[in-house]
Amino acid sequence: MEIYLEMLEEKHFQAPLQFEKENREYFEKSVPGRGETYYHFETFTEIQRTLIKEQIVGKSYFYMVKNLDGVIIARVNKVDLDKEERCAHVRYRVGEAASGKGVAKKAVQLLMSELREKGITRLYAKTTLSNKGSQRVLENNGFVKVDLDECEDIL
Repeated sequence: MEIYLEMLEEKHFQAPLQFEKENREYFEKSVPGRGETYYHFETFTEIQRTLIKEQIVGKSYFYMVKNLDGVIIARVNKVDLDKEERCAHVRYRVGEAASGKGVAKKAVQLLMSELREKGITRLYAKTTLSNKGSQRVLENNGFVKVDLDECEDIL
């Protein structure tokens, strides 16, 4: 499946909210829920505006992953960007309809490519022990599994 990344902007708030609502039950099978208020437009908008402020100062970047029809099928983020340490954390979530189609792997590849161009040489990601699909995505993108005790300083 061909995809592209589009950086989150204020004009996008309705579509990501719809994506999150449509996939809420699916996401909550493998990751902790975000609470009921997250899905109210006012709360969601406030949270997204905070994320955009992080983008402006270069701390984090948030992307919608879209198919060639322009439909959001996933989200991928680089957070806690530290240019001095040349590291960042990668986070992503793929909607149920796009799950198992290589979207996460490709989205992480696109994000990693962009980060390399910006001089970032270390990436971190974490997943739950039960999320085998996410573990495979990370391993297929060159991430090495470490014990949480080994990375307390980065959590």
